[in-house]
Amino acid sequence: MDGFSQYANLSGNPLWDLSENDPRCINVSCLAYILGYLDDQDRYSNDNYPLYAYWTTYFYCATVALFAIVYVNRRLRDGGAGSRFKEQAKAYWRMWIYRRITGKLGEQMDMSLGQLTIFIIATIFILVLPFAQGYFLRAYFRFGSPPLSVRCAMLISGLLPICIALAGKVNIVSCLTGISYAKLNVWHRYIALMIYILTIIHLVPHVIAPIREGGDIEFKDLLQEGRRERSGIILEVSFTLMLATSFPYFRNRFYEAFKFLHVFFAVAFFAFLTWHVTGEYLTPDFLWASVAILIGNFIARAVYRNRTTTSFNEFVQGYPTSLEILPGKMTRIVVQCPNKLRWRPGQHCYISIPGISKLQSHPFTIVSLSTPYLSAGPNDLVILMRAYSGFTKAVADLAKTPALNITNQPPKPSMPNTPSHSYSSSFPGTPNQSYSPSFPGTPDTSLTIAPSFNLPVELTMATRAWIDGPYGDFHPALERQYHGITLVGGGSGITAGLPWLVYIASRMRTAAHGLKGLHGEKLCKTRTLHLIWSIRDLDWIRWADRELTEALRDVMIANTQPQRNADGEKGRAFKLQISLFVTKSPTKAEMKTAVIDLYLRAGVDIYNPHARVEIRTGRPNYAGLLPNMLDRKRNMILTCGPVSQKIDLANSVAQLQSMVIQDQAMEISLHSETFGW
Repeated sequence: MDGFSQYANLSGNPLWDLSENDPRCINVSCLAYILGYLDDQDRYSNDNYPLYAYWTTYFYCATVALFAIVYVNRRLRDGGAGSRFKEQAKAYWRMWIYRRITGKLGEQMDMSLGQLTIFIIATIFILVLPFAQGYFLRAYFRFGSPPLSVRCAMLISGLLPICIALAGKVNIVSCLTGISYAKLNVWHRYIALMIYILTIIHLVPHVIAPIREGGDIEFKDLLQEGRRERSGIILEVSFTLMLATSFPYFRNRFYEAFKFLHVFFAVAFFAFLTWHVTGEYLTPDFLWASVAILIGNFIARAVYRNRTTTSFNEFVQGYPTSLEILPGKMTRIVVQCPNKLRWRPGQHCYISIPGISKLQSHPFTIVSLSTPYLSAGPNDLVILMRAYSGFTKAVADLAKTPALNITNQPPKPSMPNTPSHSYSSSFPGTPNQSYSPSFPGTPDTSLTIAPSFNLPVELTMATRAWIDGPYGDFHPALERQYHGITLVGGGSGITAGLPWLVYIASRMRTAAHGLKGLHGEKLCKTRTLHLIWSIRDLDWIRWADRELTEALRDVMIANTQPQRNADGEKGRAFKLQISLFVTKSPTKAEMKTAVIDLYLRAGVDIYNPHARVEIRTGRPNYAGLLPNMLDRKRNMILTCGPVSQKIDLANSVAQLQSMVIQDQAMEISLHSETFGW
């Protein structure tokens, strides 16, 4: 009370003795205001507010630290046998986290139960925290902002830095956890949505409190006086527009407009937020931290993007690029990159074609492998891009453009070792039609197949392109940790599996020579490699015929080496099984012809038991297929495709964890790639 005695002037201060209910008793010149303010602070002190920002920061820092520990463990893991208890515990855990909700709801959510669990925990923490202590409004609005509003403001302050950090393509969270920004982006959007919900909760008491105290006139006076209520409403409108233009419906249809509006509204948001929060508790500190993180993201991406030196001509015009038209509205893009640019299987990049637009840049999975650093061969970066609308359609139209820079590229099929024109069902008794070379068996010569390796001349369009990347998740050396690897793709989702198919097949070929790593480790533990690819039309095989034939050839050569077991896996040959499922039922002759094409171009004997190709009609039944494909040791299943495929496969893998529990396999892991950004 002594601190307010300077305002007590009984002779000169007519407001000192006003009652608390008097509308003129609004500051420390009134004794009733002072007593009421102190009593209100005793009930809930302003000193409690900063704790909410700290608790929020501790929560997400602990979450990031947990995933960082898992990431470090993955990097240090050698793929050796763990204890049976540990493997069974992981199997029970994966039985839950891999599972997905089925039906339309599951397709709309597009997340596993593990992801959903984290979302639920985070949502409960964020939305319960501001309400837990009660006392939502001050006794009078004149005593200060409503406690509920300020607690929400503190939570928003704590969430803002991590939201900004997750927005960058090169960010600290990806570095700590090994998770690509593409997967972290869903958390960026989730946190932004939580911030928006908190802003609504923050806004409501600021409307209720003045109206309760002085009616509509009181609230209108606050807006006219230029109080924080005015800046808050403007801030809320800008944030609403930013979120509205970020929803998938708008983002997927108007991607370029989305990018421009997102940046525009983000700048407006920071500007209005600075106006709104200046002088409020710790909020400016978190605001400046967010700005610092944003600047750091820009610098990190600029350094990462320009880490490879290029010639001035390539910097200005882009790298030489060829566009090839493939069936099914697919375009094959080959970019001639500098040898210093490296990428790993499973990564993606952003591509921009100046001939279409110098400002448009879109992400696509890299299909090819980077050329060894000391190799003199071309370092071609290959992308398969299916035309829908916008940029992808413009690329397809450019590939069809008749111009002087179109070049003829005659095909170069590999001649077969043992030509054959016979096929028989390798899966008799199954409901789906299935065709692959019978081994062993008597050739069926009742059906004659025309030589399909006389392919037409391919037309390729020459242009230029810029590359930004690569980006992607951290993957351990799969071929050194897993004995069985299964790649599952649906339609254009095959682009995520093709680089792994070629890479692991090439490692099998290298390991067959008996070579070991720098520290004497095995170059390739993988002995069984499977590819399951669902396509609509049979001619879609042309999307990946180069990669399929290369993998078949490498596995065939790996099994012809006399030292193929020199790495310690004695008695186990390398095996590759390619299973293609065609939903638009082709004829028997067409399926047989397509399989022969792959064998002939790869130069593989159709009776080779180690490199097999089969084509079936219908959709794959993962629950029935996978048990026969899994190795008894460690297994990895990688998938990319439509949401319905991810749901079926994830639930099947969750069910297969019982094989680990029953000691029929050591490990069955699942990794899903993002299908469409």
